[in-house]
Amino acid sequence: MQSKLLVPSTDHRVYMADEHIGVTITGVIPEGRNLVNRAKEEAKQYRNLYGVPIPVDVLAERMSLYVHYYTLSLMGRPIGATIIICGFDNLKGLSLYMVEPSGICYVKLYRHIMDVHMEKDVKQQRMKLKDLCYIKKQLMKHYQP
Repeated sequence: MQSKLLVPSTDHRVYMADEHIGVTITGVIPEGRNLVNRAKEEAKQYRNLYGVPIPVDVLAERMSLYVHYYTLSLMGRPIGATIIICGFDNLKGLSLYMVEPSGICYVKLYRHIMDVHMEKDVKQQRMKLKDLCYIKKQLMKHYQP
């Protein structure tokens, strides 16, 4: 059940930081929006400076440093939101990063999903090879004088 005070089009938690990077927030929503705006700004500055889209790991590292700075500074309290960054990079593939309010950045690479699929294919090929070896043994038994 939704609150009567909540307007459906105003509760956004998933944003695009760049063409290939999506960002979602948890925690205090206004502070999360501040992090999203910072992520968009970092992506824009990187593209203007280097002429290429920002890699996902670079954006996650920069956001981690930004959040960690507020944790250490005496100007105010730490940021009360967690940001999750997901994106696709040509070198690393699909990556998922989570930056906590303390500035710690957790990494999850989805390369292992491809490895699981490749391993499954290899197992199927091994089964086929075993079947062929079994058939060959049976044929050799049958045709031995």
